[in-house]
Amino acid sequence: MSCDSDPYIFTTDTLPSDLRFLPPLANGHLGWRVYNNIMHMGGVYNGEGGRCHRADVPCPLAVKVELEEPVQHTYSLDTHKGIFIHTLSSASATATQSLYSHRHYPNLMVMEILLERQVTSQEPVTVKLVSSFTPQSKDIRFEGLKFPWESAVSGREVCPEDIYGQQEIHINGDVTLAFRHYLYLTEDLSMFREGLGSEVIYGVADYWVSRVTWKPEDQKYHLDGVMPPDEYYYNVNDSVYTNTVAKLGLQFAVELAELLQHPAPKEWQAVAEYIKIPFDEEHQYHPEYDGYIKGHPVKQADTVLLGYPLGLPMSPEVRRNDLEAYEPVTNPHGPAMTWGMFAIGWLELGEAEKAQLLLEKCFNNIQGPFQVWSESSDGSGAVNFLTGMGGFLQAVLFGYTGFRVQKDCLAFSPLLPNDVCELCVRGVNYLGSQMDWLLRKEEVCIILREQEGSPGNTKPCNLQVVLKASGTKIPLTPGQPVTFPREPGYVCKLISSASCWLF
Repeated sequence: MSCDSDPYIFTTDTLPSDLRFLPPLANGHLGWRVYNNIMHMGGVYNGEGGRCHRADVPCPLAVKVELEEPVQHTYSLDTHKGIFIHTLSSASATATQSLYSHRHYPNLMVMEILLERQVTSQEPVTVKLVSSFTPQSKDIRFEGLKFPWESAVSGREVCPEDIYGQQEIHINGDVTLAFRHYLYLTEDLSMFREGLGSEVIYGVADYWVSRVTWKPEDQKYHLDGVMPPDEYYYNVNDSVYTNTVAKLGLQFAVELAELLQHPAPKEWQAVAEYIKIPFDEEHQYHPEYDGYIKGHPVKQADTVLLGYPLGLPMSPEVRRNDLEAYEPVTNPHGPAMTWGMFAIGWLELGEAEKAQLLLEKCFNNIQGPFQVWSESSDGSGAVNFLTGMGGFLQAVLFGYTGFRVQKDCLAFSPLLPNDVCELCVRGVNYLGSQMDWLLRKEEVCIILREQEGSPGNTKPCNLQVVLKASGTKIPLTPGQPVTFPREPGYVCKLISSASCWLF
């Protein structure tokens, strides 16, 4: 009934039996009927022609408040302010639930809970929030976070051809790989907690879970209908690169959840463990995708990326077989970033001269007189081709040095071709410290810089070099050069140093 004191407020102690007559709350952009589990958004429709209707959007405000003692209910609609209020009054406390669509922030729906004691007491007052919310809708398919293939400021897909954004979904794993490397290089958990980076990792993990298909015949999860990094092929199943990067992303989500004490859905680990990674036992190599015929042409580096940057464990024999299988069938006029990835692979196997011949193919994509990179060696395709530049730089920074970002260390395995006498890499950041590296034919020199404050206020760790063959351990002291024979090893924290994790 209407309140005599204010004609804008309507109050009752019972809700209508027909829920259609519950009051609507809207601000011109978002609107919903109180306690309903769906809402609507202005301009968001589904269907076409005569079957078009406002799309149902799941509403998380479908929450009812309960107290664990007898209460008196009062329901009030303030039509002047646009607020619906549910008041629960008991002998010991009063709980007030306010619901409204925000006026100033039109994309915001609000629920406020106010709890007031009626008597002085040390006994706790328990309020139950009963929700029927589920992220389901007949109009919207929810898949977790999915990154666009090409995006703008809006973050939306702006790729001119739909097939790339729809099928080249490995971009999601590529992004989470960068997040993983950041964590291993900095141990900065604050970026994942306060910076909400964890939401990205968890959201992409949910996406992979929603995207896979379980096939009982081989007891494996599969990713069907994708375009691998090799853009000659599309709508294929089980791209070995895509499946591997999905596996790594899911494993990282589980690892991060453990660090942040977040309950990880069991599906993350299950999909990571049982997703299919195509492998040809007869030829001991990785087919590019399920059904790939060995020797068929490829546009660009794809399967060879399993070694770097993904770091998929494999024997040197399999690594060599992958390189030898795809190098002769890769388009010689393909994108500029390709040959740098092959060069890294051959450097891993200790074949510096072969790697250098492949790396020099990149020079054909540098167009004079101003040394501008083109996508293809004949000058066609994208110009000022950043991807090609990145591939070349990675061959230098991760190929010659053998740098590999690992969970507990920064590994290295330096190797220079005959016509490169030395390589200097300055400002390598690791666990809050900066190092300068000088690589020569027979030796390596590292200088740990004097500390002048670290990015993100990260406290620098005490570091050491460990050489794998000899087991030699060399502490790094700021300002003092350390020289040792050229051999594989890694930089890690001193065993005695305190934890450097930034929480």
